[in-house]
This record gives sequence, structure tokens and C-alpha cells, in this order.
Amino acid sequence: MRRLALAAAVLASTASLGVMTGGCSGHPTLSQWAQGSGVVGLDQTVASDVRGVFGARAAGKSAQFIATICDALFNDASQAYDSVLPSPNHTINDELIGAYDDLENGAEACSLDVGGSNTAATAHAYGLISSGEALLSTATRNLASLGVK
Repeated sequence: MRRLALAAAVLASTASLGVMTGGCSGHPTLSQWAQGSGVVGLDQTVASDVRGVFGARAAGKSAQFIATICDALFNDASQAYDSVLPSPNHTINDELIGAYDDLENGAEACSLDVGGSNTAATAHAYGLISSGEALLSTATRNLASLGVK
């Protein structure tokens, strides 16, 4: 659902930019977007949250403790999604959408299911967080290769 809303917003903003600039390029460069959105700092915070979730799990912390970290991950991934997207680079945009979606969904499920009797739901939550982490890592590497660090 968020992807459809984002696609509509991108199309609307692209159309209005074309009208406002008389067809001239009014889109920010990748580095301008990165500076304005704070993508690097937000993604570092999200990555730290992910390490916190898996570190707490490996250390055998309580379900309540892990759920608290999952809540923070959900909030930070949501903030990144809302603050960062859309990116002017379609590949980066797709990677970040996938990462933030998986991280939000995994963190929400983790908050609700971790330590509960539904081990399949808990495993699914951790799987989504792992998937989101991998996509975020790919996006971070790709941003760095394009000069955004």
C-alpha cells in the first residue's frame, strides 16, 4: 500500500516539477537529495537498530527487551521511509523501499510476536528484518559507489 502511495506521489511531483520548470530539469542531484534527506545518518541509525535486535537475541535478552528494540527499529525505519523517499535514482529508490518495507514489517511483527508461542511468526519477523538489512546494505554500498557516504 505504501508503495502505491509513493508511486503516486512521485508521479505527481514529477509532473508538477515539469510544469513549474517549463520542462527544464528541476530534479535534485543524488548528492543534493542525500544531503537534504539525511539518508546516510538515518540509514546508520536503522542499521544500528538491526544490530541491536540481533545482538539482544544472540545475548539471550528478554522478549520485552527485544520488543523494545524492535519498536525503535520500526520507528526509525518509518522515519527514514517518510524522510528519505523518493530518491532521484530509481535503483536506490527501489532498494530503499524494499529495505524500509521489510524492516518496518519485520520490526512490527517482532514487537508483537517475539518470545510468544508462535515461533513461526517470530522466525518470519527475524527473516523480514534480515531481508531489510541486506537490502539496506546493498543500497548503502550503491550510494557509496555513487559518491554518497
